[in-house]
Amino acid sequence: MTKVGVIIVTYNNIEMLVSLLRDLLGQTRKPDEIIVIDNASIDNTASTIKGSFPGIKYVRFDANTGSAGGYREGIRMAAENNDLIWVLDDDVSVDKNALAPLIEQMSELAKTKKVGAARSVGHALSAAKYPVRTGSFAWRGTLIPADVVKDIGLPRSEYFLYAEDVEYSMRMVRKGYKIYWVPNSKVIERRMADKLKLSALGLRTVTYSDAFRFYYANRNQMNVCLEYHAFWSLFKSLAHTVKVAILLMMAQTPNKALFMKAMIDGTLDGMRGKLGKDERYLPGKAY
Repeated sequence: MTKVGVIIVTYNNIEMLVSLLRDLLGQTRKPDEIIVIDNASIDNTASTIKGSFPGIKYVRFDANTGSAGGYREGIRMAAENNDLIWVLDDDVSVDKNALAPLIEQMSELAKTKKVGAARSVGHALSAAKYPVRTGSFAWRGTLIPADVVKDIGLPRSEYFLYAEDVEYSMRMVRKGYKIYWVPNSKVIERRMADKLKLSALGLRTVTYSDAFRFYYANRNQMNVCLEYHAFWSLFKSLAHTVKVAILLMMAQTPNKALFMKAMIDGTLDGMRGKLGKDERYLPGKAY
């Protein structure tokens, strides 16, 4: 029987994490293993998981390694004992029949194609009837064969936050693997508190509400585009950065200068390959 391990990376988000774990335990096809990687949360994550979910493998880091470090370790652990790895964020809700169709469709697609990943969908593509090819994925709701992990390696921890999933999917595609959306597997993002809506002069966008998020998102996106020679994506990323900068300058946003500096620092560091956790931009740091 195919064994499926679930990986969740969490940080100070116990209420949503508990809801997700209940979703997983209520699946029509239950996972064989659930691993929670805790990036040094300071809330009651540890006591809640140990007290209410004793069957779940819980690993707490001494320091925050970001999503990149957390998923790297979680995927490594899951690949040791499972055939398939289902990667989830801690801020999603999962339909009770989300896992079963992913497994079924991946098995069917693998008969004729070199499949690297199958993705659950959110609201987009919900009307589709069959798997839809895509060029990349976010961690949220992605099923990956352990053999693919052994072939292409682990996520890059030096990205710290953001775009390590994009880089991983592009690495996968570069090695000839195909990625598919599976429309009858639903995983919905719940948390929008870290987003900032900007609008002026008919322009609108949704971006990050924290300076450190601006930094890592810009830095890593630039680095991925350059490393994979995705110059059209690089142009679009730069155009989006300019758009956000214009809207920020016109918005009544606190710490506007700090956000602008984070955006510029991230863009420049990404272009010159300066990665890793940056002490200037840490989650929870008082600027």
